[in-house]
Amino acid sequence: MPLSESILILMALLALAMIAAPLTRSLPIPFTVVLVGIGIALGWTSQFWEPLHQLQHFRLTPDLVLFIFLPTLIFESGYNLDARQLIKDIFPVLVLAVPALLLSTFLVGAGLHLVFDMPLSLALLFGALISATDPVAVISLFKELGAPLRLTVLVEGESLFNDATAIVVFNILLGMALVGGSMDGHTMLHAGYEFIYVFFGGALLGLICGLIVCEWMRLMRDNFSAILVLSVILAYVSFIFAEHYLHVSGVMAVVGASLCLGVYGVTRISHHAGELLRESWEVFAYICNALLFLLVGLSVDLHNLATHLPYIAVAIVLVLLSRLPAVYLMLPATLRRFHLPAVRSGDKHIMWWGGLKGGLAIAIVLSLPEDLAARQLLLDMTLGVVIFTLLINAPSIKPLMNKLGMNALNANEKVELEQGVLHAQKHALNVLQRMEKARFMSKVSLHQANSLIQDVMQPQHASISPARQLSHVRQIASRAEVEELEHLRDAGVVPQYLLLDIKSELRLEREATSGEVAGLNPVLKVEQKLLRWLRERDTMASWLSRYQALRISGLLRRTILRILMTDAANAHLKSRKDIDDDARNTVRNELKTRLNALHAQLTEVHENYPGFFSRFETRMGMLAALAGAGWQADDDHKHGEIGKKAYCRIQQLITEAESRIPEVKNTPLNPPAKDLIRMVPIFSRLSTQAAETLASQAAVVTFLPGDTVIEEGARGDALYIISHGEVMVSHRENTQDSAILANLRTGDFFGEMALLGDQVRKATVTAIQASTLLRLTRKEVLALASQYPEVQQHLKAAEEERAQTLE
Repeated sequence: MPLSESILILMALLALAMIAAPLTRSLPIPFTVVLVGIGIALGWTSQFWEPLHQLQHFRLTPDLVLFIFLPTLIFESGYNLDARQLIKDIFPVLVLAVPALLLSTFLVGAGLHLVFDMPLSLALLFGALISATDPVAVISLFKELGAPLRLTVLVEGESLFNDATAIVVFNILLGMALVGGSMDGHTMLHAGYEFIYVFFGGALLGLICGLIVCEWMRLMRDNFSAILVLSVILAYVSFIFAEHYLHVSGVMAVVGASLCLGVYGVTRISHHAGELLRESWEVFAYICNALLFLLVGLSVDLHNLATHLPYIAVAIVLVLLSRLPAVYLMLPATLRRFHLPAVRSGDKHIMWWGGLKGGLAIAIVLSLPEDLAARQLLLDMTLGVVIFTLLINAPSIKPLMNKLGMNALNANEKVELEQGVLHAQKHALNVLQRMEKARFMSKVSLHQANSLIQDVMQPQHASISPARQLSHVRQIASRAEVEELEHLRDAGVVPQYLLLDIKSELRLEREATSGEVAGLNPVLKVEQKLLRWLRERDTMASWLSRYQALRISGLLRRTILRILMTDAANAHLKSRKDIDDDARNTVRNELKTRLNALHAQLTEVHENYPGFFSRFETRMGMLAALAGAGWQADDDHKHGEIGKKAYCRIQQLITEAESRIPEVKNTPLNPPAKDLIRMVPIFSRLSTQAAETLASQAAVVTFLPGDTVIEEGARGDALYIISHGEVMVSHRENTQDSAILANLRTGDFFGEMALLGDQVRKATVTAIQASTLLRLTRKEVLALASQYPEVQQHLKAAEEERAQTLE
């Protein structure tokens, strides 16, 4: 068939899908299911009607699914998946994706073997390819139905991750079926190694590709076309390179790449570019979904399905039964084991019934060798199960959700509805009042419109407890904070990475106030791990100093932004007259308390680092002003108030001004480093020249309140002298309790035993206040001792004194 005709037929299929899209809105059937039905009807009609004969050439092939449709659909899903919720539920997702799939493979295969005496290798082969829930079918359906967030993440996560397991098991069983091998210990060991390589190798490859492309995108700045092209390259290159060259899971590679872009990449591009990227990929996925499900229907041969109907019926029952242990036994056990919130019984029913099969299973079965015995039987069984899940399971999920009461409003949602109706009604009536003042509507029309609004948007006046009212007002305040944060982002004051970080903090605060156990901010987890890795490495001393300066700058910026956000939330609550007065006053008092704490935190940094603070606020103010100027120039150029030449000239002026803004540097130590060194007994009699030499080699490091400077049991060879601040020295008495040994302040020192060769820390030192320390390593002291004999003598005397003490 000529390429032009193929493209024309594809466009006709796509146009048919677009015609069906608005018609299905009034039907209780998902759009994707309608497309499968249309595809089946077209395929059957094409056998008898000559104008449609060309459709006989349009069938799903493994390469079409794996290398055209799947990268786009998996990438879009991974990019839009709530990564934070996925991380929280990663253990149940992995249990569903690996051991649950292996159990399902065995149950389906054993059932077919017992019922039809099918060769066990072929039965298990079918069990492997049909047990994986298809990510394309599940994701498209759950998006259409608007399923709850956690349910969506669990089912989408399972469907994304279990592909690797299914493909590895399928390939192993296919090899056994072809050569007649047995499932001995060596084979099992090889299968385990292959699974680890395929599953985690694909994820690692995707992560590496994602990181490279994310940094590449940063260089593109606001060139959205280039950013979009890079994302397409990332999706397809990661998949094809994984599958074709490294023979690892292409799906896991795309999942890793898309999650990396969704979590890290959005911090490297502008918010506007990120939103456009998300919308573009939704369009790509919509096109692929439409064509894929039409082609699934076209690939069905009704005559062959009727021939093998008994096999298909038994396979459907086995597939449904084999999913029961995973959802009702393994999932709850995993949640209890890792102390995660339980899944509601209604959600379990949806997870069981919603284990849809789709194009992926068809692509796997089509990859079977042509000369394999019972290939046609396996193909028809697969198509039968896929069609059943799409035509029976999928349309019945929404009624099942309604039957289980999953669409009913809970107490919090009733409060939201009550307040939302009041707010919407007020806004609608204000619009009508403005039209009346402008003499746009007659009195009769105005009266009719007012009556309609008051009749339709009538508050339910449901009984709402004070606790629910308080929770809702907190949500209103949180929303006002987010709006202020996004306003500051639009003005260029807030970088994208900081926006996401603060939004994560707000989510954790909401979870804490709602009673849900909130974990540590993932950014803070990474920060603490990085700090722990840097602090005792001599080669990293300068990096530690720079990193801590960045942390202080980040703390100041975050504190200032939170002050602005809290002020905005307070003002918003003050202006809202449609919420409960007691709840509003309570939340405003909470905001006032938080505001006082934030101002105290800002004052503490200002008092501890006055020079640093002054330079920081100057630099931040200048950058914010220039960012605002750039945003205004963009807006003027966009709306045609200034031309291209004037716009470019303004951008040059802004760039020139940015280059003249001074950097924020650490202030000199007070007292000077050489005087601090002489406060240590073993250095108290050093000559001025020796002290100055040692001071020039020492590193200045800063620790924020709560930071661990040294940790008991860790290895280290550095002495710390306190220039400013306060630290606490503690010692572990057992696995749970610690005893406070001392509080050290300016002029005190700790870690001196490391200079004498004992590199295992005997206590933990934690910063109580923001503290500036002078760091001296054993290597630096020994190097000085080779030049100054007096240092060697002091060290030898200290070692002898210590030896006598130990005796």
